[in-house]
Amino acid sequence: TASGDEIFSYDPEENPENGQRVIDEKVAGAVTKVLQTVFTQGTATGAKPNSQQPIAGKTGTSED
Repeated sequence: TASGDEIFSYDPEENPENGQRVIDEKVAGAVTKVLQTVFTQGTATGAKPNSQQPIAGKTGTSED
């Protein structure tokens, strides 16, 4: 959230039955890299996160 509150946290050790990979690791990495550019080169370049934690996001809408 804007105030820095955590919305969701997942711990695979608490829920091992939910820890099944559903997307290839290389695909997930590529998608994350693209979503990170929203903050480095895209429409969210003005956003200033409160932490040094890596961020990624999607802005706008998509028809695809």
